[in-house]
Amino acid sequence: TTSGLIKVIAKEIKYFGTDLENTIETTVAGKTEKEGAILIPIKTLTEVINSLPKEQVVMEAEGLLLKITSGKNTLKINGISSDEFPQPEKEKERAKTPIESLLPNIKTVSFASAQDDSRAALTGTLVLFREGNIILVATDGYRLSVKEVGMTARQNEPPGVNHRGEPFIVPSRMFLEVAKVYTEKK
Repeated sequence: TTSGLIKVIAKEIKYFGTDLENTIETTVAGKTEKEGAILIPIKTLTEVINSLPKEQVVMEAEGLLLKITSGKNTLKINGISSDEFPQPEKEKERAKTPIESLLPNIKTVSFASAQDDSRAALTGTLVLFREGNIILVATDGYRLSVKEVGMTARQNEPPGVNHRGEPFIVPSRMFLEVAKVYTEKK
């Protein structure tokens, strides 16, 4: 990912990042004055945010320019039209599992995945759905790690309903990065 999308909707600030294969979205509450979106280089934004003092941060988009103010510091970053950001596919209605229940299991399972990209299918964590549970599986060809996690029911759905979903593989590096970001956020 070279650029991230910052989108202001109502009283939320949404951030999207993608490498065209995987998309990460995070939302933070904030005081907003008007809605809008801008595409910003991630490396530059990260360096700017990390260099700011631990004070209130104000971000304003002026056309394709993002103005960031914190204390006596004011910086401007050239952005790109938000139309250039690849739009993620629309999500289907799904059962939700609190991230807190997945975090320790992600770390427990993902260690067993391969680090060598020559066997791509082994560098990820397989996510399966069975009888209301999520099953996480990772292997590098020598080690195997399996963990079963309970899912929460959809709203207005009786307990014990079997949630079905297609199995998929999540790159273990991405799983671990999401766990790291969420842990740091708390």
